[in-house]
Amino acid sequence: MAGELTVTRACRHWRALVWLDSETPKPDQMIIAQALRVELFDGRWSTIPAQMLTDCHSGYWVTDWLCPRYHSRTNLAAITHDYLYMHWEAFVRENPELDTLSWSAAQAYADRAYLDLMTRFPARQLPLRRYLYYGFVRALGRINFRHYRRMNALTN
Repeated sequence: MAGELTVTRACRHWRALVWLDSETPKPDQMIIAQALRVELFDGRWSTIPAQMLTDCHSGYWVTDWLCPRYHSRTNLAAITHDYLYMHWEAFVRENPELDTLSWSAAQAYADRAYLDLMTRFPARQLPLRRYLYYGFVRALGRINFRHYRRMNALTN
């Protein structure tokens, strides 16, 4: 297993190892092969553990038509966003001052981190596409964010 990768706000390039596995629950999923430490828009750090399952940019068929799922420059934003959505409680343990946020404010924080990373590592073609992605996660992400909060409440 590779060591931890740290991505600061000053970074302009990153390279993370992933595993492609033919037995993931969805065909577009991959496994992060190394821990990632990502500096977020407000100076906080998100530590994404190795072996986290992600689908990067997944969406509904309509959003896929407007915004293709993958672009290597924006995958860090998607991986971090997946982590914050799926493991918000673990992120809050690292940043206890965020424990008082409502679900809506916590989702907005995760979505803001996504937009910031999309801006820091933009796709070269259609640079405004990141705002389309952001609009989709703001509008449609509430269902997933709340689903993960309920699942995590049941397992804790």
